[in-house]
Amino acid sequence: GSNSSSLTRHFVAQNARVNRRCEGVMVIGSYRCFSATSPNNSTPKEEKMRVAIVGAGASGLAAALHLSPLVSRGLLHTVDVYEASSANAVHPHCITDGHTSGDESDGNVDEDFHPGSGSVGRPIGVGIWSTALRPFAFTGWPSHANLLKQLEHSGKYVGQVGYKTPAAGSWLARSELDEGGVDPTRENTDPSLLFLKESDLLGALRNAAMTEEALGNIKIRYGSPDGNATGDGDGSTEVKAIVAHSDGFSGSLVFKDGSKTDERTPYHLIISAEGMTSQLRSEYAGRNVRSMTHLSTGMSSLGGMKSAQRVSSELREEWEEDIQAEINSLEDRGYTVFRGNSPLTDEEAQMDGISFQTWGVGRSMRFAAVGMSTPSPSGRADVESQVWFATTNDRSIASIDDPAERRAKLADHFRTWHDPVARLIESTPSQDILVERGVAHRHSTRPVYDLAAIIEHDRRVDERARAKERGEEYREPSKPVDHDGPGPVLIFVGDASMAVDPVLAQGFTIGMEAAADLSETLQKCSGPEYAVNVSESSEEDSNPQTLLFDPDRLRFELKERHRRRYDRMMALLRATELVQAFAQPSGPFGSFLNRWLIRPAMRLTPNFAKKPMFDFMVRYSLGLTAGGANNIVEMTRERK
Repeated sequence: GSNSSSLTRHFVAQNARVNRRCEGVMVIGSYRCFSATSPNNSTPKEEKMRVAIVGAGASGLAAALHLSPLVSRGLLHTVDVYEASSANAVHPHCITDGHTSGDESDGNVDEDFHPGSGSVGRPIGVGIWSTALRPFAFTGWPSHANLLKQLEHSGKYVGQVGYKTPAAGSWLARSELDEGGVDPTRENTDPSLLFLKESDLLGALRNAAMTEEALGNIKIRYGSPDGNATGDGDGSTEVKAIVAHSDGFSGSLVFKDGSKTDERTPYHLIISAEGMTSQLRSEYAGRNVRSMTHLSTGMSSLGGMKSAQRVSSELREEWEEDIQAEINSLEDRGYTVFRGNSPLTDEEAQMDGISFQTWGVGRSMRFAAVGMSTPSPSGRADVESQVWFATTNDRSIASIDDPAERRAKLADHFRTWHDPVARLIESTPSQDILVERGVAHRHSTRPVYDLAAIIEHDRRVDERARAKERGEEYREPSKPVDHDGPGPVLIFVGDASMAVDPVLAQGFTIGMEAAADLSETLQKCSGPEYAVNVSESSEEDSNPQTLLFDPDRLRFELKERHRRRYDRMMALLRATELVQAFAQPSGPFGSFLNRWLIRPAMRLTPNFAKKPMFDFMVRYSLGLTAGGANNIVEMTRERK
């Protein structure tokens, strides 16, 4: 209908919408040909949407798992997942070994200093909020139910939580989270927080993906230990670029070794889940020319976009590179993060079963500890440990090469803080303490709807550069482009979309929520009722093609999804900024107010008055307040 009319200009002859019946299938949009039946009574080729996911971390695997039911229902082709690293890789411990993270003043960040979870995961404890787990509980899909069971078996739901003062350890605020977990039989939607090892999270997701792979719903291609090729000899799995196809709505992936995916099975939707240093994000996100409004999100920008041929003929010499760099840049947040799992039990740590977070008055000093319970290798009693997280702006600690000396310096740094802060640090094996620089994206990124124009521009730039090197005059080709549309759609999930400060422990949650929302989005534009005829010519093509999805509606629904995810992210960012403003204000005046006014007032206020505010902030950060931005709860209610 009217929602999809904008993109049809790229494809439909005479700029007209045509509704026709094609052998029992409603055709709601035809591209370049309006034939209702095939010439010579030939059998039309029906093409389901093909999806490629780049990255097999938590967000990438969650996306593949949520799309698996759509494959089983015949709405999608088998979902292909490409992971650059080996499935058996040993994850780096992310220690510095004298390594620096670049000049803080220019915002440059060394990506080796921030490897992220990867496809294997690290032994550190991580939190997953129930908004990321609920969708798996309500699909009725066997692998989803088994995944949720394995995740809950591998960790422990957090109960009592609160904020403390650094020196005395006085409670500033306390509350309780729902320890009942995610249960489809319960109507309760109060937020729960599951803590488990990052490696166990990735392991559970891989096990579920293997189940779907055996059913033919997912195909995962891992790299080899040397990073060059997969174990089955398929070539490199590290995606470096995308090429658009002449049909105007699909493309292939280009790998590090120069090889490409099979052009006979092109992708219509490409999902970047590569983490914060996403190659596809740095290559294609944030591109802009005067004739396009790519930086204005969604279909409003596409509605004003000229045809792909027209745009390509008017490309400027350069994209606005400063805008692209700004959008994709990682910002050094001014502190170093230390993470560890202390083997102390709750009784030994004297934490009384209460997880806490403590904020210093200055120097970006923070400390948090959460009790975690994981299955023992022997299968006997669960193993208790205390997951901790510390930050400071003192770079000298991270620069120490020796792990034991670095641990001792870190413990001394927090020595004046309340018990058991220093004891948790000292009891953690020094070689198991992870160190990384605190970084975050300055901006989230939007889906890329105009890949063909971007790719064409880059090709022209390369040709001009080569011609200049040869001393030749560059001549524009007589035909602007060899495609008649915007190409495949590229979207971003997880840290590839936006890496945020780890203040409220929602990094994994955001990525897994986005994966569930994507499944709901694709159901609204896939299937026979959305079929579109895209044959080359009604007179000459003896084997016309029918897409079993609507490319126009795909873009419209992805625009709506981006709006939802943007609102959800803004809720988290606002909550994070508010917590930081109250707990650790910047500047001398802010520190003075915090020390002598805000914290004394919080200590004097009774907890029954503070608890509702604490609970509201948690729910707001998750997008669960009245009129909130998170559609996960409503989505799971509909499934139920």
